[in-house]
Amino acid sequence: DRMTSNTRSIHEEDTTPQSQLAAEILAAAEPVQVLVSGLDPRNVPLTWAPEVLDAFTKMEKIAASGRLLMTGRAAEAGVWEAERFATPADWLAKQQGTTAGRARADLETSQRLGGLDATADAVREGRLSPEQAGAIADAAAVNPDAERDLLARAQQDSLRRTRQEAERRKAEVRSEEEKAARDKKVRDE
Repeated sequence: DRMTSNTRSIHEEDTTPQSQLAAEILAAAEPVQVLVSGLDPRNVPLTWAPEVLDAFTKMEKIAASGRLLMTGRAAEAGVWEAERFATPADWLAKQQGTTAGRARADLETSQRLGGLDATADAVREGRLSPEQAGAIADAAAVNPDAERDLLARAQQDSLRRTRQEAERRKAEVRSEEEKAARDKKVRDE
């Protein structure tokens, strides 16, 4: 069949996974790989194109969510040291085909998600991109009261506006800390 004849199996790319979970993830990805390998955008009716793009975007968000959730745990395994990378972010960048800066941001987000149940749940449900999760986790680490508001903002607004609101919510805490420090200094004097 035309779609499978030019398709290399996901399992052929790497060694067979040791864990059942990794094997299940790869098995779930295989039919998508078959679809993509036979995809010629010119053969997709123009009226279907936005819907097909949306379907791929949703699938990508789900896969990115799993990757983000596992990033911190994978870095803990120490493979980056065994493979002689300078930092976990350098190893992750190589694994993901991205920059060390992007990998470092994902790693920080992944680590912060452990203490942010609502954000971690939104990631698990595929409702946040890694960038949205990063903005929320960064602000919520400084201002935990902002987490729920930022989750709602991310669902209805652009990433840029979500980031702006996250920075504003972090600044609120800094302002309060600076005011408290000034008040303490005045009392001490």
